[in-house]
Amino acid sequence: MKNPLNRIRFRSERFFHVLGEGWYFEAREGLFGPHETRVMASEALTRLIARFPHTRPESPSHRAA
Repeated sequence: MKNPLNRIRFRSERFFHVLGEGWYFEAREGLFGPHETRVMASEALTRLIARFPHTRPESPSHRAA
């Protein structure tokens, strides 16, 4: 697989386009793509996030005494 980071890219937030290849997104887990459209890349990111349990910091009122 070609390294898309060696090519020209247009970046907006975590999504970027590699000319002649497609759309990619970056996440903690790595680089994902190419996808035909930015919408398809966004949908893939949504599916990736859904695979992980939603965790959030415990609020002070919910801590054990």
